[in-house]
Amino acid sequence: MTEQKMKLTGNQLVQLAQQERQKLAKINQRANQFRNFKTELRAAKDTLEEISQNKKGDKIMINLGAGIYINASVDNTETATTGLSGNIFKEKQISEITKTLTKKIESIDKTMVQVIEDQQKTISRVTQLENIISAGKQHMQKQPQ
Repeated sequence: MTEQKMKLTGNQLVQLAQQERQKLAKINQRANQFRNFKTELRAAKDTLEEISQNKKGDKIMINLGAGIYINASVDNTETATTGLSGNIFKEKQISEITKTLTKKIESIDKTMVQVIEDQQKTISRVTQLENIISAGKQHMQKQPQ
């Protein structure tokens, strides 16, 4: 592989660094979305596993979010209703749903490995560009005017 050299102005370097920072912000946002979705999937899986261990008629507290809970009675510990899309729902075995949730969590974990790799590469590029810009500024300050 041959090495290619190109000259960039200070403004071009600053622009390139800004583009890389924007790319990093998007990667960070994407990583946060995956983490949030994974948390939601885990919570659903944990709740289903907990419900499946109860007996019909057992009293449970259900977390509605925002620190709000309701008391409920378990009526069914074997199936749950899942949303397919829009207003379409299907009843499935809890064991089947938990397997699907586990697969989705594993898929997110695999995707996060790639996202973290992209994040690290972008951080490295931003750091390199900032170092080059800083060195250029120092060099320009040392030049006689």
